[in-house]
Amino acid sequence: MSNFDSLSCHSISFEMQQNFLCSFCHHLLVDPKVITCGHRYCSLCLKKIIKNDESTICIVDNCSQIIMNDGIYKDFGIENDLKRLTDIICNNKSNGCSWQGNYMSYKEHLQICTFQRIQCEYCSITFTNQVLYEQHYRICPKALVSCPLKKFGCDTQIRREDLEDHILSSSVEHLQILADICSSFQNQSITTNLQPLSIHTIPTSISENLDVKSLQNELIKQTQMIEQ
Repeated sequence: MSNFDSLSCHSISFEMQQNFLCSFCHHLLVDPKVITCGHRYCSLCLKKIIKNDESTICIVDNCSQIIMNDGIYKDFGIENDLKRLTDIICNNKSNGCSWQGNYMSYKEHLQICTFQRIQCEYCSITFTNQVLYEQHYRICPKALVSCPLKKFGCDTQIRREDLEDHILSSSVEHLQILADICSSFQNQSITTNLQPLSIHTIPTSISENLDVKSLQNELIKQTQMIEQ
């Protein structure tokens, strides 16, 4: 079931109905998010689209908008309109579900509806409710994940089950990345120490010390892996 089949309210205008539908699943929006171009997605659908990429293209035809994390907003206006809906039919009616109710109950119902058929896009396992799917999604061995050193410069994306092999096989490169950044911090620290200390430099120094601590921890982890 898709499009307007989940709405049994005939008093809603066609334009409003369009605003209520997710651009990805074409069902009624759940926890609606709006992006810069104005297209709306369910929160979970947007996560599926973006996955581990920092940016991707809006999937609506002829829309070339790049979806950036800082360009995603919770759509409070549409959510307030959705909360006024009182006669919603479950998306899974075609699978045998007879549930019907208001929007807030609808969101809760979808979490436990046993008539759902949700397939993991990574491993193709099918789940019968949203809760089971979300639990699996966070640990799926086939899912693409970022390298733990992404924030330090390693942009590799790899299946979760292969992540340990990547860390071991790339230890030398990772150590070089960390060493270069540590060296950069040391040079900055020397330059900072040569300058008069002011109240404005204290927060920066604290932040740098925290970053160095994080780098040191990563360096220790990488070294231990090599020694093993």
